[in-house]
Amino acid sequence: MQPVSLAKILFDVGSILLVFLIIQFIKFFAKPFNSGFYCHDYSVNLPYKDSTVSNILLGFIVLLFPILFICITESLVFFHRKSKDKITRNSAASAAVSTNSSSSSSSSASSSSSSFDNSNRFQLLIGKRAIDVNDKLANIYINCGLFLFGLFSTGILTDLIKITVGRLRPNFLDVCKPDVDPYKKLCSLGEKYYLEPNIDFKCTSSETLKVEDSRMSFPSGHSSLAFYSMIYLILYTKNRWKCRTMGFTSKLVQLILLMIATFTALSRIRDNKHHPTDVLCGTIIGILFAVIAYNYLLDHLKPKTHNGGGNNNYQKLKKESTNYVMDAGDLETGNLISRGDNSPTSSNQNKFELTTNMKRGSSNQLKDNLNSSITMQSEII
Repeated sequence: MQPVSLAKILFDVGSILLVFLIIQFIKFFAKPFNSGFYCHDYSVNLPYKDSTVSNILLGFIVLLFPILFICITESLVFFHRKSKDKITRNSAASAAVSTNSSSSSSSSASSSSSSFDNSNRFQLLIGKRAIDVNDKLANIYINCGLFLFGLFSTGILTDLIKITVGRLRPNFLDVCKPDVDPYKKLCSLGEKYYLEPNIDFKCTSSETLKVEDSRMSFPSGHSSLAFYSMIYLILYTKNRWKCRTMGFTSKLVQLILLMIATFTALSRIRDNKHHPTDVLCGTIIGILFAVIAYNYLLDHLKPKTHNGGGNNNYQKLKKESTNYVMDAGDLETGNLISRGDNSPTSSNQNKFELTTNMKRGSSNQLKDNLNSSITMQSEII
């Protein structure tokens, strides 16, 4: 992969921080639109209840838990691939080197093992110097970075719609504590059909922050953030948990993640914090942002080669490796002879015999390229 400059990483981190600061600015400085309600609308006259899923618990569900989930998964994938690559290296070295000379076999296997170590495919460019970065750390950075950017983007859109629409929560009147009963004193006269806070009546509650929050019902922030985080992890699990021996474990984990998001969203209706349409819209926003963010992640991590793709390059090298077998005696003289035919004629030998007196590095190059391609195919991300 191409080295990534330090300036790009700093720009990415700065972008995430900027999106987070925009969310905080909206929360503390933006005022919601002063919307009202109709006289026959009793959906804003429900009692106030404490949240089943508090803001602290929501922060753990949508932020801390996904970060821990990604870090643990990437660590397990890294060590699993490392052990798998070690087995592949030993198999490739045994098949490539002839058993006629044990000393030549040992030397070639050692060379293949050292050149096959592909655990540092990511490089960080600092000035003119490229520094290898461990796959585990690089994948954690990329996955967590895109997750956080998508999470904060979901929060920005949700809060922007909240202050623009200014829909009243179901518990608005209980939180507001109006100076007059809007239904008995205002609507019963027949002169008013639509009532607006601070115009037709005043809120007497001293908790001004709660009153302002009760005017930001649409869409549900709990729903959008919970579904974004859980759907993102569901897609992430589908792509990363590919071990067949796990059976239905990954499916069970995905089901639990979906249940967490669903419970978080429905609890807002039960707690009189949101209308059903608020929760529905928040759910759609969260799912949409999760799909977009993760598809961008897959496209961002897809390996790019100059030969038209890692898979084609892998198949080409694999085919070449079956046609040419390195003989221990030929390694000493540097020859690489085709073994495609069990009893080749003199003309076939002239046709398939490669250039004589090749250096030892030329024979090892084919093995190294094949081994590197096997590693690239074992894990895309």
